[in-house]
Amino acid sequence: MAESVAELARVLETYRGREKLMRLLQYSSYLASGGLQKFSYESIAGKFRIWAEAISECRTFLRLFDDAAMLSYARDYGTGKEERDKVVRWTNLVDIFCGLTFYPLEHVAWARDKKLLAGKSDKLWDLSLYTWIGSLIACIIRDLWLLKKLYHLGKGKSISRTQLVNDSSGDIQISSSRQNQIKYLQRRLIVSVIGFTSDLGMAIHWAPPGFLWAGKMSIGTVGLLGTISSFAELYKYFKPAAALPDEALGSI
Repeated sequence: MAESVAELARVLETYRGREKLMRLLQYSSYLASGGLQKFSYESIAGKFRIWAEAISECRTFLRLFDDAAMLSYARDYGTGKEERDKVVRWTNLVDIFCGLTFYPLEHVAWARDKKLLAGKSDKLWDLSLYTWIGSLIACIIRDLWLLKKLYHLGKGKSISRTQLVNDSSGDIQISSSRQNQIKYLQRRLIVSVIGFTSDLGMAIHWAPPGFLWAGKMSIGTVGLLGTISSFAELYKYFKPAAALPDEALGSI
């Protein structure tokens, strides 16, 4: 129990850890609100929704301070010329471009909602949403591509002899440690794709009317998708790809 409390405190002391837990609370509250509505507990459902919207507002405000991290990441990645895989490079560049566009659009839209700036915010919110959708699609394509490469890597294709060992019969096989690294990355990528796809479902729901299933989801469905993607983000937070040797990351 003491270890769990200490771990929770450690997570809450970091901005990213706190943000991911807030996100989980937000969408699980939407999920609870939707479930309670079906059982006619309107009063309690309304309170969960108020709680969720308050967290959403808080997260939007905190994102005002994310620009420096986004700019730093974009500067460090540059044009991605050191990336060995072209698909990974271009999907990362699309993701970075969407991130660099998303934050200013959201900041100005928020400022207009708060009457800090003059003008309407509707179009800006829509544009920021489209940049999020673009980022999610790029990330899904990238992770599916990496999963495909890992599958072939696990089968022994496109792999250097330094990553292989001889078994007792003289056949060449992938070492057990290498197999564990591949499985670790595969699990992480699968969880990542599930999370991004759930977010994409939500993002389309919030798009302007007439775009696919925009506006057609119940609050409970939105909460379910958000809860799934939030758990996926927490999983990736506690299971970072950086936990593996650089050699394992560089091979895919």
